[in-house]
Amino acid sequence: MVKRVDKHFYFRYGRDLIEKINRVVREEMKSPQCSLFFKHDCLNVSGDVPTGFDEIINRTVLNFVHERKEVFPVILVSEETGVDVIGDNPRHFMLVDPIDGSNNVRPWLTPSPVLSVSIAFGKLADLEITGNHRALEFTMQKEIFADKWYYSSDDCSYYQSEGEELKLRTSPLTKLYKKAVIGIDLDVQSSTPINQLNLLTSELVLRRAGSSILDLCQVASGQYDAYVSLGRRLKVTDVCQPFHLVQCAGGDFQMKVYLNGQTNTGLHDTFLYDIIKTREVSLLNKLKFNVIAAGTPELGRELARLTGF
Repeated sequence: MVKRVDKHFYFRYGRDLIEKINRVVREEMKSPQCSLFFKHDCLNVSGDVPTGFDEIINRTVLNFVHERKEVFPVILVSEETGVDVIGDNPRHFMLVDPIDGSNNVRPWLTPSPVLSVSIAFGKLADLEITGNHRALEFTMQKEIFADKWYYSSDDCSYYQSEGEELKLRTSPLTKLYKKAVIGIDLDVQSSTPINQLNLLTSELVLRRAGSSILDLCQVASGQYDAYVSLGRRLKVTDVCQPFHLVQCAGGDFQMKVYLNGQTNTGLHDTFLYDIIKTREVSLLNKLKFNVIAAGTPELGRELARLTGF
C-alpha cells in the first residue's frame, strides 16, 4: 500500500495510464488488422454496443490497474466492465470512462476523431462520510488524439498542453444573450422536446464536440458558457468526473437522476455510494442523467427555468 496518496500520486498514475492508452491506440491504428472500428453484437454493462475502441482501451485499463494492485489497490468502476475490486484491502475507488465520443468514430479511418478518456479517484473513507460523488478528489480528462489535458484537484481545475499549464475559470456570463455559446446534446432523440426548442430558437451559438465529457470540459475552461443534456442518456461515468472539473473551476453543475427512465430524487446524493458499496453493477445501466452545467449559478438557474429542468 502506498504510504501517501495525494494529488501528485493521482496525477502521475492518471498520466501514465492515459499515455499508455494513447500508445496502444496509435499502435493498433497502424496494424493491418486494425480492430478499433469493429462493433460487437452484444451490450456492455452500461447497455451500449461496444466497439473495438472500447474493448482495447478497457483491456489496457484493466491490465494497468492489475499491474499496480500491490502498490495501489482500488475498487474500479468502469463503464465497460462494471465494478471490480482489484488488490487487497483497497482504500480508494477509481472511475473510468475508457472512451467517450464514439459517435465521432467513423466506420473508416479518419485522422483524429474527437475522443476522450476520463478517470477520477477518491477515498472510500470520504465516500462513507459524504455518501455521494462529492467524495471525488482528483479527475483527469484527455483527448486521445490531441495534447489536451484537463484535470481538477484541491478545488482548482487546470488545462495543460505542450508543457504549458493554465488554471481554468468558467465563463462569468450570468444571463443569456444572442451570442452566448451553449453546447446542446441532441443525441439519440426521436423528437426534440419543447424545453430544448426554447434553446434552439434563442439565437444562441450552438456547439458540440461530440463527446459529452469534452463538451463539459469546455464549460470548465470558459469556452462554452453552458452545456445542456436533457435526453436522459448520460451515465455515471459521464457526469461524475466533469461534475468535479466544472465545480473546481467555479462553475455550476445541476443533475437529475433517472432510474429506469423515471425521476428518482432519492438517488441524487447516493448513486455513487450505492454502486461502489453494494457493487450493484446493474445501476450502471439503469441510471441515466440530465445535466445543466453553466459558468455561473445565475446562468444555470436561467437555463433551468427556460428548459423546465
